[in-house]
Amino acid sequence: MRKWLSILVLLAALLFPLSARAQQGISFAQMSVQLWPEYDRPSMLAIYDFTLSENTSLPAKVTLRIPAEADLNAVARHENNALVNVPYDAPVKEGEWLVLTLTVDDFSTYRVEYYAPLQKEGDARSYTFQWAGDYPIETLAVQVQQPLTATSLDVTPPLPDESEDSAHLKYREGTFSSLPAGETFTLSIQYTKADDALSVSSMPVQPANTPPQNGKFFSEKTLPWIFSGAGFLLILGGLLYYFFGGKMQTGKKSVRRARHASRPRAPKESPAGQAVYCHQCGTRAQPGDKFCRVCGARLREDG
Repeated sequence: MRKWLSILVLLAALLFPLSARAQQGISFAQMSVQLWPEYDRPSMLAIYDFTLSENTSLPAKVTLRIPAEADLNAVARHENNALVNVPYDAPVKEGEWLVLTLTVDDFSTYRVEYYAPLQKEGDARSYTFQWAGDYPIETLAVQVQQPLTATSLDVTPPLPDESEDSAHLKYREGTFSSLPAGETFTLSIQYTKADDALSVSSMPVQPANTPPQNGKFFSEKTLPWIFSGAGFLLILGGLLYYFFGGKMQTGKKSVRRARHASRPRAPKESPAGQAVYCHQCGTRAQPGDKFCRVCGARLREDG
């Protein structure tokens, strides 16, 4: 009897999926859960950031359970201060959960984002978050963002730390240690909000360029460059005027001189319109004559 029992145990071990056995060695060094209600959609935005512990064998197949009614938004990895999409298997519905599977190749921080519906009754809003305890977690950090137009926020269990960012969004934060695998973590959120405005649309608009302080549009570092540029432009303008403007003026004078040189001189009239006569033979000269047409004597200019 014992012999047959040993054989059955051995067969079960051989037939047990290798992936399931690998799951037993996966643990999270740290995981942060951010819950932002009515941030950019009229629902709950849930953000998981997790890092595997160093004793996890890589690559590891990580499966996470998210609510069945959730809308998966992103599966990514933090890389060089940016998020890079990573491949994952299509979520499979199992009862009240969607099971998401992704392959983790290193000890970077991975992210999963999804939207889940809120419970609304008039101005009262509520949401219940649940971590199904898929893996042991050494440190779990939880953050709940209060909608910008909400008038109250209650979290159970209480999150002791409070903070506010530059957009005047308030947060409740808390840290939990040593959550074992299989232990469910539940967080209840209730708040009051009289409108349907989203936090993103209600946030103040920041100017694209911050105006200089004290109305000074030029700093001490930029003024020398401005003066240098103005001086260079003045020098360049002077040189252009010298080379091109001077030539234009010279050209105009040359044209004028050429015109004056080519213009025939008008015949010199005698004063008061008097006729000019040759002082040798007395013959009357024609306008413009320089010499007498009869004797050839040079006519006197003064008549």
